[in-house]
Formats: sequence, structure tokens, C-alpha cells
Amino acid sequence: MPIKTIPFLLVLFSSGFILSGCDRSHEVNYSDNVSINDCWFGERDDWPLAVCGVLSVPENYDSPQGREVKLPFIIFEANKPDDKTFPLVVAGGGGPGGALGLTEDFKDSFDDSIWLTWYTSTFDGGRDLILMDNRGVGSSEPRLNCPETADADMASLDKLHSVEDIVKLTRESYGACHKRLLEQGIDLSQYHVTNAAKDLEQLRKGLGYAQLNLYGISYGTRVSLEYERLYPDSVRAMILDGVYPQSVRSYEDDPRQDAEAMMRVIKKCQDNADCSVQFGFNLEQRLKDFLQQLDAKPVTVRLTSPVDYSPIDVVVTPDIFFSSVFSMMYDEYVIAFLPKYLYSTFRGNTDYLSEMIRDYYVNDIVINPMDAGAYASYSCFDEIPFTDFDFAKNELKKYPFQHYTNEYVFEIIKTMCDVWGVPEADGEFKMPYEIKTPVLVYSGELDPVTPAELARVVLDNASVSWHKVWPNIGHGVMYSSNCADLTAQAFLDNPESDPFVYECSDKKPEFDFVLR
Repeated sequence: MPIKTIPFLLVLFSSGFILSGCDRSHEVNYSDNVSINDCWFGERDDWPLAVCGVLSVPENYDSPQGREVKLPFIIFEANKPDDKTFPLVVAGGGGPGGALGLTEDFKDSFDDSIWLTWYTSTFDGGRDLILMDNRGVGSSEPRLNCPETADADMASLDKLHSVEDIVKLTRESYGACHKRLLEQGIDLSQYHVTNAAKDLEQLRKGLGYAQLNLYGISYGTRVSLEYERLYPDSVRAMILDGVYPQSVRSYEDDPRQDAEAMMRVIKKCQDNADCSVQFGFNLEQRLKDFLQQLDAKPVTVRLTSPVDYSPIDVVVTPDIFFSSVFSMMYDEYVIAFLPKYLYSTFRGNTDYLSEMIRDYYVNDIVINPMDAGAYASYSCFDEIPFTDFDFAKNELKKYPFQHYTNEYVFEIIKTMCDVWGVPEADGEFKMPYEIKTPVLVYSGELDPVTPAELARVVLDNASVSWHKVWPNIGHGVMYSSNCADLTAQAFLDNPESDPFVYECSDKKPEFDFVLR
């Protein structure tokens, strides 16, 4: 998923996936760059069968005899495979730099949510489900993770920093990571969306499929779109969940979009009789006032470290507070608590403030981190170099919520790209293009990071497209809605026909806030 707000030095958001194991390698003739291995996580009787393997691809496609990148993949087998269908491939995680959870590191979070998300559209529909991280991310070898940035984040929590301090820390921590990865012989300029798309084509060829269906969420939608741009004949259909098109200039739109995301939640509370009575109609003004108070006098809270359970102090500045609030807005189940947490915090309840900072800021640094090196390589290729930061900074003046947060973000990412030193994409990459493949676009009404407006550029350039804004859902519609899975099945069965003919609904028209 694209990231709009960053804990101090690190961009954070990831999802954890895992599958179960069974070897069907005797049924398929794989190409030489595909090896089939035992699944490390073992079989589970109540899970679909799975095949585990590794795809080997060139690090540099212009030098195919050079260093290789190893990309583990897992195929979840359909209940009743239909030879007339094509698999659904999940085009990596969010971020960029978000892992799918295909390594043993994620064993504590293994559950059946990964395959249940697509149960109807894949297993019941006769389709296999295939998962593979993007190059440089998660299970990929090499993996461009940067513990140096996480360490710097944690060491900085109990200190108050100026923008100049943050720039210095960013340069030092990313510089240390950059130096270490270069010493390993890694060509950081080869880890970007275009090569990730080329890897998907190697996967298709290696597994012997004529075409693929693609599912992308957040940054995975950009990988999907790039794959379709390069190999339109290889794609049968695309499902884009929280779309992040190549042509957007996300950091220029951040101040407005982030403020609008916050106001959507506040308005939901205002329009709800119980929420408005319980927490008042003035949450917007009280939030502005609280940010001003923190700017004048930051608050220090004591938390329990998620690493060793020791006490740690956090100096809560406006940027840390709003970054925590923004992280809460990804998930509608967490959004339900947000007015209560805000109201209680504004009234001086530091217990709620501490819980917010621990769960949605500190935990993201050390428990759910992005692979920061991959974020740098991808973002410094396809997004950050195309940002007009003078325009973006002027936008900050229009939106009081954002003045305290994105100002730090802008300085961090500019410094990061300066340190990382990778080339940017060709200018044509940011231009809209004709999408020849049928596409189904899902947008969450409350999505703070890929709002529904971003779907317009895809819909305007696709020959066959379908779109729905799902009410009361945040980032990632298919993770939250069984109805979305049913609709996806209808679309994959016949991508040229309206998948909403037999529309279902599994969300209440009014948002349910937690009041007590």
C-alpha cells in the first residue's frame, strides 16, 4: 500500500499472509528458472493444498547472466480446478516495501485470513491463488530491509527534534543501510516497479500459464498496471483494490487528501446521533486546538516496549500524534474507536493517548515495519522525483491538520532519495495510457491513502471497467467484505459483463462507532 505519513524515519504498512503445503510438482512442467520446494510451514488439514517454489530472475534484465534475485512463491490450489480458468496472482504487498508474509518471520500471525480473503473468487471458482513478494521485499533474496532506520526511530522517541535534526538522522540511518547493501553487491537501481512487473511475466512463463488474472492492493495496483502496460496480452483481468495509478502525484495531493480523510471520519460521527451526542459536534476544532497545544508543549507518555517490554518514554509531538491517528484510519474496525480515543485524549486521558502511540506508531516501527530500503528504491524511482515540493508546501498552508506532519515527511523523503542515489523512471511512466484489459476497481469510502478519486484516471483510460465505492470501509475492500469477494468471482467468470448485476451488500448504511 502507498504511504502518506511516516513514523519519523520509516514508511510503514504491511500485511501478513501465509498458506499451507502440498507438492503437486509432478503435474506441471515448470521452466528451468522455477524450483519446487517443500513448504516450510507444513500442511494444515482444513486449508487448501499448496505448492511452494522459488522463481529465479536476473537482478538486471539487461545483464541476464549477472546476479540473480530469488523470489519464493506459493500456489494455493483450487478446490476443483477448472482448466478453463486462469490463476489469480496477488501482485505483491503495499508500500512499496510491504511484504506478503511468506517467510518464517511471520509464523506468529499465520491464520486462514489470507486465503479466505479470496475464497469465493479463487478456490470456489476453480482458480488457483498465487502469492509472490515484489523483488527486494519480504521473502525476496536479497531483501532490502533497513534495521538501521528502525533503530534510529526507536532511539529518537524520547527526544524532541527539529526538522534539521530529522534530516541529519535520516541521512545517517539511510546512509548506513545504503552502505551495507552496496557492500553486499546489490544494485539498488534494479529494485523498482518496472522490474517487479517483469518478474511477474517470468512467473507466468515459468509456471506455464497463457494468461494471469491480477489482484493488486495499494502499491500492488501500480505493479499490476505496469505489468498490464508492458504485457497486455498476458493479462486476462485485473482487480485493483485501492488503486494507486502511475500518473498521480501523490505527495502534492497529500495535504488535501489527508485532511479530507480526517474530515470524512469526523463527519461520520457528526451524522451519527449517538456519536455526536457522546463526543460532541466540535471534534474538528478540538483536534486543531490539541495539535496547537502539542506544538507549543509536547506531552511525554510512558509505554511498554514491544521488543523487550521495558518502559520507554515517547515525546508526543503533533506529527507523531497525527501519524498515529492517520494509521488508525486504514481499518474501519479501528476507525470505530477513533472519536472515543480523540475525545478522551482531548479531555486529558493519557491512557488512551499512550495506547494510540503504542499501537499505531511504535508498533509500526518494530513489529510491522516496511522494508525501508525497498521503499527507497521503488519510491525514488517512480514517485518522489516527480513531486513539486514547492507546490506541496504551499498546499500545507491550506490545511491545518497537515502543517505538522507532511512538512516532516517532505524533508525525510527528499533526503532519503538524495542518499539512495537511484535513477528515476522515464517521464513517460507518469503519463496515462490505454488499459486494454478489463478492470474491476474497488475503493473504500473511508480509505485515507488511496481515496476513490484516484480511480478516475484508470476508469477514463480503460476500455472495459467497473467501479464501486464501498461504504464504511477503509483501505482494502476485499479484506473487509465477503460481498466484494462474490463480486470478484462474477467479474473473473466474465470480465466483459457487469459484475454488479446481482449486487449484494454486507455493510450497514450507518457507521457503528464504539461509544463506551
